[in-house]
Amino acid sequence: ASDVYKRQATTLTTATADDNAAADSEQEALLKTYQSDLLKLTYGNTQYPTRAAEFKQEGVVVLSVKIDRAGEVLDVVETTSAKYKMLNSAARKAVKKTAPYPAVPANWVGDDIEVSLPFNFKL
Repeated sequence: ASDVYKRQATTLTTATADDNAAADSEQEALLKTYQSDLLKLTYGNTQYPTRAAEFKQEGVVVLSVKIDRAGEVLDVVETTSAKYKMLNSAARKAVKKTAPYPAVPANWVGDDIEVSLPFNFKL
């Protein structure tokens, strides 16, 4: 009897692991698509600061943006900062100008979503 139980337990564990992998894969796909949509919207509101361009300032800024289910921005953190404050500020302004974002996908698990938005300021 214990042999049958072990086989059933193994089958259950494998099925659960497969279900979890499928759910994780779906969440990753949702995140990727949502992030892509946010990038397009945010880049449309990104302006290269005139003074930074005049001084030939370039750099990369990466913002981690936490968004609630309705699309409201909860938090913005610079995970990578440019050497020039004007570029960092321009990235933050783009997020502020774009918000609120579209609502988080209905089948997203969780109360909020965190996306990484890279800005490459290059002349």
